Amino acid sequence: MEQLVSVVEGEAVSVRPPRHPMRAARTVVAFFGRGWRAVRWYVRELMGDSAYEHYLERFAIDHAGVEPSEQHEPLTEREFWRQRIDNQPLDAHCC
Repeated sequence: MEQLVSVVEGEAVSVRPPRHPMRAARTVVAFFGRGWRAVRWYVRELMGDSAYEHYLERFAIDHAGVEPSEQHEPLTEREFWRQRIDNQPLDAHCC
């Protein structure tokens, strides 16, 4: 950033040029945006909303070297959630 020198009563004083007002606004928006994304990630992980995404990632890793004739398709999202709910103990359901 370029600094200007001003002479006040015989002394040289360093003066910064004024900042653009939108720069501060972008910084604030970026700060709250990062905070919102962190909260959203935490709630999704806590509630299990991202479980199917994790399943697909793990499925891709586990089946990376499998021959095409031996491969099977991953569960659909509906099948995944049905299986997950059915495999829970009876006392694990809410209410």
